Amino acid sequence: KLVDFGYFSIVAQPLLWLLNITHGVTGNFGIDIIILSILIKIIFLPLTQISFKSMKEMQKVQPEMNRLRETYKNDKTRLQQEIMLLYKRRRINPLSGCLPMVIQIPVFIALYNVLQNTFEMRHAPFFLWIQDLSAKDPIYFTPLLMGATMVIQQKMTPTAADPRQAKMFMLMPVMFTFLFLSFP
Repeated sequence: KLVDFGYFSIVAQPLLWLLNITHGVTGNFGIDIIILSILIKIIFLPLTQISFKSMKEMQKVQPEMNRLRETYKNDKTRLQQEIMLLYKRRRINPLSGCLPMVIQIPVFIALYNVLQNTFEMRHAPFFLWIQDLSAKDPIYFTPLLMGATMVIQQKMTPTAADPRQAKMFMLMPVMFTFLFLSFP
């Protein structure tokens, strides 16, 4: 009760409770984190499906949007009106691709706070070379694995029509890999 999990404490408390429940069964906090992550992914699967469906629909209308941008490149107001009419005709909500992801952010922040601030995980071993879940990976295997899986996941998801956005998405795994090299 003394640990402050921040603004999303109301979400963090049940996550910690669930971690402690699974720890009573497994006895390994590393496995408990994996189980909790899988449960969270299953819970958010419907939102993820909505997001992917919206992204695919947006990808289908990209040629029409490019044609509109070319036609109305000098009239921004008319361009916006035509894009809105296109969305209405195709029954596409441009926010439905990112809104489900925004809903998940508080859960991920709460999970991060639980994992960072929970005393029970200090010096808790996981397996093989990971003997302290509160310290960084000494051989950097897990951050490199995360970067590789991000690249694979990006190859499986629909690509952005904008080449600058596609380059940005390809840089993300590299940035996150370097960012997480020093994270526990």
